Amino acid sequence: MKIELDTPASNRNVIESYSHAGIIINKVLYQNSIIVCPEQAIEDWPPRNLGGLNAGHFLRIFELAPELVLLGTGSRLRFPDQQILASIMSRNIGIEIMDTAAACRAYNFIASEGRKVVAALLSLNPE
Repeated sequence: MKIELDTPASNRNVIESYSHAGIIINKVLYQNSIIVCPEQAIEDWPPRNLGGLNAGHFLRIFELAPELVLLGTGSRLRFPDQQILASIMSRNIGIEIMDTAAACRAYNFIASEGRKVVAALLSLNPE
């Protein structure tokens, strides 16, 4: 799906589209799981699906000091292990869990408000 924004910021990461082929951020196609925040995109985030996700995968996200993490769980909404959620919430970071398509849409909206958001996006490829 292609996403249209009214006023995209030229110096910020904007998710332009997403599909099973990958996620396009500022005209660059990313085909694997990725971490994206307004200032940077971190390619090849190790977990390929929710089953491969562990609390250690969030250490890089914590370095970005977000106020909110959007966890995109792939092609459908699923919830991670409670220990993962506890490790995030113990740092006073908000977390929203949704499928990756919804997380892409939410990221653009929240980032456009100037908030410190990080989207941790698992691949949309069928698991």
